[in-house]
Amino acid sequence: MSYSRTLFRLGLALASLATPMTVFAAPRAGTEQIDGSYIGMSVVTAGAETGRCGKDFQMTAKVADGEFLYIWGGASNTIVSVKIAPNGEVSGESFFTTTPGAKASGHLAGRELEVDLMGKPCVRHLSLRKA
Repeated sequence: MSYSRTLFRLGLALASLATPMTVFAAPRAGTEQIDGSYIGMSVVTAGAETGRCGKDFQMTAKVADGEFLYIWGGASNTIVSVKIAPNGEVSGESFFTTTPGAKASGHLAGRELEVDLMGKPCVRHLSLRKA
């Protein structure tokens, strides 16, 4: 191999090392079929008598990587990270909140996602269907 050809290959190799790399996180195993948009209702099932739980409303949850965030507005300012396992089990808990201890539980069966969100003083039920 000629000297100039060796230098050329060495230059290509060095150039590839200097190029910034983009690293993408691999999706969690089994979440590809779970991911997507789910549309349905968020309904107050307990605590409505306090007046602080808000009203029932139609909602959309965008599930990515087997997870979506439910923002529980109002006085509690609660964000619940809702995770859907490949077996359909739903779990989650609150973070960045003034009301500690909000939890999510439920199940995904086919295209139907049922989630109970329990916090103080409110309990909500999400009944969603994959769009």
